[in-house]
Amino acid sequence: MKMPFRRFLLLVSIASLTLLLLVAGSLLYAKTKRFIDGKIDDIAEMKLNQVTADTKSQLEDVLQTLEGLRNNDGFRAAVDKLESGQTPSYDAFVQSKNLDVALFTMKKDNALIERIALYTKRLQYSSDSLLFGYLTGERQRSLFRAVDRIRFVPPGGTFAALGIDRAALDDAKIRSGMDELNASAYLIGPFPAQSGEEGVVIVQLAPDSLRQLVPYAESMALVESGGGVLFRGAELEADGAEAIARLTERALADGGSFRGKRYYQRDIGFFGIQVVFAEEKSDFHRRQLRAVGGYAAAALVGCALLSLLLTRLIGRQIMLPLHKLIRWMGREEHAHELWLGKREPWKRPGAMVMRDRLFLYFIVTVMLPALLFIVLFYVQSNRVVSRELQQTYYAAFEKVAHRIDLFVKMKQAVLARLAYDSEVVDFVSEPNDTNRKALDRLLSSHKPSFLSEDVLSIYDAGNRLLYSNWNKASAPLPQAFYDEMSHSRKSIYYDPRSENSPFAASLGIAVFDLKLPNTPLGFIAVHVAEIYFAHLYADLKANGSFAYMVDDKGHILSHPDPDKIGQTDTAAVVPERSDGGVARSGEALYFVSKIGLSPYYLVYKYDDTVLRRQSAELIYSDIYLLVIIFLLIVLLAYGMAQYLVKPLGSLQTRYLHLQLDNFPDFLTEGSYMIDEVDQLQKSFGRMLDRIKWLADEKLAADRRHMLLQIDALQAQVDPHFLHNTFEHVMYLIDRSEPERAGDMIGLLSRMFRYAMGKEHAMTRVAEEVRYARTYVQLMGIRYRERLRCDWQVDETAQDGVAIKMIVQPLLENAIRYSLAEPGRSVAIAVVVHRRDDGTVEVVVRDDGPGIPKPKLAELRGLLRTGSRGSVGLYNVHSRVRLIFGEAYGVTIDSEPGAGTTVRLRLPFRRANGESAENRIEEA
Repeated sequence: MKMPFRRFLLLVSIASLTLLLLVAGSLLYAKTKRFIDGKIDDIAEMKLNQVTADTKSQLEDVLQTLEGLRNNDGFRAAVDKLESGQTPSYDAFVQSKNLDVALFTMKKDNALIERIALYTKRLQYSSDSLLFGYLTGERQRSLFRAVDRIRFVPPGGTFAALGIDRAALDDAKIRSGMDELNASAYLIGPFPAQSGEEGVVIVQLAPDSLRQLVPYAESMALVESGGGVLFRGAELEADGAEAIARLTERALADGGSFRGKRYYQRDIGFFGIQVVFAEEKSDFHRRQLRAVGGYAAAALVGCALLSLLLTRLIGRQIMLPLHKLIRWMGREEHAHELWLGKREPWKRPGAMVMRDRLFLYFIVTVMLPALLFIVLFYVQSNRVVSRELQQTYYAAFEKVAHRIDLFVKMKQAVLARLAYDSEVVDFVSEPNDTNRKALDRLLSSHKPSFLSEDVLSIYDAGNRLLYSNWNKASAPLPQAFYDEMSHSRKSIYYDPRSENSPFAASLGIAVFDLKLPNTPLGFIAVHVAEIYFAHLYADLKANGSFAYMVDDKGHILSHPDPDKIGQTDTAAVVPERSDGGVARSGEALYFVSKIGLSPYYLVYKYDDTVLRRQSAELIYSDIYLLVIIFLLIVLLAYGMAQYLVKPLGSLQTRYLHLQLDNFPDFLTEGSYMIDEVDQLQKSFGRMLDRIKWLADEKLAADRRHMLLQIDALQAQVDPHFLHNTFEHVMYLIDRSEPERAGDMIGLLSRMFRYAMGKEHAMTRVAEEVRYARTYVQLMGIRYRERLRCDWQVDETAQDGVAIKMIVQPLLENAIRYSLAEPGRSVAIAVVVHRRDDGTVEVVVRDDGPGIPKPKLAELRGLLRTGSRGSVGLYNVHSRVRLIFGEAYGVTIDSEPGAGTTVRLRLPFRRANGESAENRIEEA
């Protein structure tokens, strides 16, 4: 398809820019995608760490509850006392109910526990209704014989774990209870009684409670080692089962995508249970692709408009050299010098060559739109990346705030339960040894799930310390904290961090006697160490951002930098944003969230300058793209100039190197897309066709003249040779030797049959050697023992092409001049061999008197100039050069008294029976 030059430039610009945008857009998109994915993966890893830690903590609390029950000496002593059967009925009933209440209290301390049941030899105790009816003695031992250690049993695994055949259970109530137990997940372990008789403790789990206990519960699932699902959040209801199956079967890699979500899997280190976490895939990539497409379209439109404008302005200048073509034809200069930069004297100074114009054209039409695309892409990417990461980090921040809120609410719930417990009320009312022991038993039952992390202190109404589980505690409550609890009726009181206190915050509650509800008996305070808050938000630390906690006065309660604790934070302005939100102060964003009803706030300092700097580094690291684009523009301009110059340079080259014997075929150059260039090429081709026709006519006439000249030379050879031969025949007849004369005439006849084939001037080397041998035999009859000739003929040379009767004159000269003196003899050596350079050499060497040096120089001059001297050597030399070219012919070497050597050099070409005329044309 042909098109005008301006349209061709337009298409090249758009095609080049499209290719550049595809490559650059793909690289930039992949780079920003990798950057965003890395940040999102970091956040997902943080979420996964939180989910794993929170889930494991909840399950370990259940395990600690079971361990605490097994190791509680007071509880075991009460069970042994009831098992002995020596307790009065009423006391036994009361103590049995107290044990049930203790189990219920343990259950209430951990929302993940559905039921706690203890089965001994004689009795059953449970926090709720019993699974079985009357299950003691042998029945209990037969069901739980395999329980020798604490183990986790998933739903559906009861009969396999306990080694029970369900069909063998003949008691319907027991079978029903075992079916109910089999439908749940639970921990089971032996209960070591002091009497030596072991029982069994079963702690059934309530996995649905994880929705309230774990911030990311709706995005996770728990999978036991056998592949069964213990819990599945709402976000995994639709496709979660299939994704979990793929993860289990290793068909889906960790972090792989499935139906719009990315799934992560991790072992939490609790009886082989794994957590599967699902993260919604961000639509960032779709938005980014839409932006890339929009900017690329804008760049292409700009390229088209600039191309239309510039092709009109510079198209005529670019094509100006075409109009100078005729002037080239008469100049000995090259087109690439005119077009690509060589300055000629007749050109005005500062004139631009085609390459310069094309370079400027592509800079404006290709590089500027590409540069605009890259700038817009990075501006958009920076804005999207900042917004995307801010939203992602804020979502993670809210979950961490919810995590701390759950942590504080757990403290509040246990604190409230203790404040209304009768044993606590009795101790505050009468802090004697009996009530203290009862209080110790109560607190030891709470220790696994709560008090191992906190300091619990109990004060009387006068702010005197009655009890503390921390041996360093001795001081009363801070006066402001004490006054607030004494004079207000809030359910929970909060005390900010005191100076020089190792605790981040304190929670307090008043203890009331239900009979005197208006007067507090005392107070309970729980002091939470700073390290436990810091542990909860520790994951919110990356890229120069970090989290910390403050109270409503702005006092820092917990901070990654210990030196900051106790100082006042003015940047976050927390009291003015008690509902939570985002505030900017200086270069940083502050995410603020209030912790429940407490006066505590979680603050996250989000330093987006780090991210902006990282985004800028992405831009700086991609400067190489601009360099590559610039180099591509240079190459494109050079390539386009070469594309335009090539046909024009070809025209001039053909013009300057036209030869009649090697005329170029112009049509092999092909056609060009540029209409002006193609038309010029075709016109020049028609001109060359006309010149070629005229040249062919001239060559044909020259060939006919050469053939006539060869025939004339050939005709000179025959009479000369015939004269010499017949002269010798007459000599033999005069000497009365008819037989030898007859042999000589027979040999002469054979030679004439070979020589009379005038229709073929060419023959094979083998035939020419055979003819020369016949001639030597004929001369041997005449000169007898005076003539001796040795032949060495290379078999590989015999199939080559030779000119008829071209060796015989060399032998004739050697015999004639060597035997010119009477009584002298001669030995001639003839060597025919094929050389490595692709030629055939015929060497005739004699031991005659040689040629004097002046005569030798004269002969060499005659052969070099082509003058008509000696007919024999001249004919041979002239025929070879006419047919094969001036590189071939005869050379003479001689030393006076040492003989003469004549060399004939021919090209080696295999004979195929063609005519002499065809041989001459080929040569």
